[in-house]
Amino acid sequence: FFGSVTVDGESIRFSSLGSTRMACAEPIMAQERRFMQALEAAERFTIAGDTLTVQSSGSAMRFVRAR
Repeated sequence: FFGSVTVDGESIRFSSLGSTRMACAEPIMAQERRFMQALEAAERFTIAGDTLTVQSSGSAMRFVRAR
C-alpha cells in the first residue's frame, strides 16, 4: 500500500491511495478494496495506549501495535 496522509489534531485524511494490485483470489481482492475505501473515508483518529482507531461517519478500524 502507498499514499498520502494529512493529520490536523484528531482529523485524518488519506489520499492518492494505491496498491501493487497483485492478483489474488476474488474474496481477498474484495477485502482489499473495502480496506482502501475505509481509509479513504477516514475522518478522525484516536490513540489510546497501543491502539490506533481510525473512524469515519459509518465505521471504525482498530489497529493494535504488535509486540
